[in-house]
Amino acid sequence: MLEERIALVMGSDNQEKGNLYVGGYDSLKMIPQKRIGAVLSAVWAGNFKPDENLKYLLIEADDSPSYDMSKHFEKAVKFIHESLQTTNVLVHCAAGISRSVCLIIAYMIKIHKMKPQEALTIIRKTRPWAGPNEGFTEQLEKYYKEVMQEKQ
Repeated sequence: MLEERIALVMGSDNQEKGNLYVGGYDSLKMIPQKRIGAVLSAVWAGNFKPDENLKYLLIEADDSPSYDMSKHFEKAVKFIHESLQTTNVLVHCAAGISRSVCLIIAYMIKIHKMKPQEALTIIRKTRPWAGPNEGFTEQLEKYYKEVMQEKQ
């Protein structure tokens, strides 16, 4: 079923802006139906060609515990946060399990001051199989500590 390809993380499905979705490659088919105007792709190039009216950010990233995903956190957070002000946003990777979820958790840490596990619990309400790999999880814990220190 197509609805299982994309999960609403924040917002309510009937809004034209402010909804944050997570998914894999298959979720790209849902862009028109979900009124998504911004896409963050966390994959190696891929073959997705965004519509000229779509705001798009490509973050080429490996789904490997040794890959430094944290170098993309600030850019991803800024893109998601700014895009949500005017449209709905999809963050996707190949399967919608690790890379995309990691970047959404980084957003939730920075903007909503959530602990990584708290953010993951929210995501798992609509995408139960979501889970950044162990390397990304460690990077998110470190990022959380940095964000909390900035706050003081």
